[in-house]
Amino acid sequence: MVYGEGKMHRVNQWVALAVMMGIAGPTTAATLTGDTIRMVAINESRVLLDTMILVEDGPDLLGGGNTVFDFDTGSAGNEFELFMEPLGEYGGVFSTFGTTEITLSGLDFSGDERLFDWAFLQVPPEIPMTADLLSPSSIKFSWTESRFVGGTFFRGRFLTRGEEPGPIPSPIPLPAGGLLLMSAVGLAVGLGRRHRTSRSAH
Repeated sequence: MVYGEGKMHRVNQWVALAVMMGIAGPTTAATLTGDTIRMVAINESRVLLDTMILVEDGPDLLGGGNTVFDFDTGSAGNEFELFMEPLGEYGGVFSTFGTTEITLSGLDFSGDERLFDWAFLQVPPEIPMTADLLSPSSIKFSWTESRFVGGTFFRGRFLTRGEEPGPIPSPIPLPAGGLLLMSAVGLAVGLGRRHRTSRSAH
């Protein structure tokens, strides 16, 4: 087969794309599905709840029959929602006054990914909330109890990432993926030149 300059350029582009796709691979969100986590709820230094929870599809914990905890909700399964049945107005989630804290620990995400941040997607506008990352496997949520009409109390997304890659022992400051890409493209260019040379010799 003989490649013209235009065809050879397109071949190089396809080789580069194929190599990069192979390096990157498919990406999916890391979830807690199948993990057993610990949840501790405290109100004004009083422990209200301290329990281990197996994260499965659907609601993971029902508190008092009206409060629902789901640790792998959302289209990608990487969101946490605290939902209260819309049965009217509540005095609070766990109490009618003071600061409540929920700490989640033992968070082992799929793909060996680690927690590095949190993003609130929905919060009650009249109740300020905070989320504090305690470690790559634990996080604490806190708010001041107040009256709340049922529905989603808060919802957010776990932000995770894999381990940071270590330094590559090479005198050339180029990642392994870059070397592979250069080799693949160079091979394609070399093959094209050899085919053109053979054709011109005949």
